[in-house]
Amino acid sequence: MKLIDRMSELDSKVEKMQRNFQESLDIIKRKNIPLAMLGHVEFLDGGMIKQKRVLLIQDVLDDLCSRGEVDEFQRILEKVSDFIIELWKYGIFEHTSKIGHQFGMMGEDVVLIDFGEINDCRDSAEKQVRDKKWLEQMARFKYSSKEVLDCFSDVVDRKLTLDFLNENWGKLG
Repeated sequence: MKLIDRMSELDSKVEKMQRNFQESLDIIKRKNIPLAMLGHVEFLDGGMIKQKRVLLIQDVLDDLCSRGEVDEFQRILEKVSDFIIELWKYGIFEHTSKIGHQFGMMGEDVVLIDFGEINDCRDSAEKQVRDKKWLEQMARFKYSSKEVLDCFSDVVDRKLTLDFLNENWGKLG
């Protein structure tokens, strides 16, 4: 009986993921999101997707933290925050708040690598900012020492605010 319950739960999760992905694709098309912001994604035949190779933000920050490169760590966090604001300009945001896993570095550029969890609901974006969901997710990363979290908190408290959201939301899309 438990296996059946688990399979039902799995089916439900897969259906939700597929629905979210399709909704995200619809948003990308409707808002004319530049494909460069999505890792130069290519949509291939048979539902396949191809993206340029990137470094996960989590791996980049982890490496910088382990080497004690605080200035570079902060510079990357600034770039990620600026990228999030760029997404806001298109009237979208990544709703999981998992900056380390959903964003990557392609050379010097930040890109959204998991674009299957895009949302265009401004009220939800405002809630994400008010609740500071990024901090909760950052605390889960293995490099989340107090110093790292404080640095991250300083950047997002300064840049990812309701004022910035309201000033930028939908400017380009």
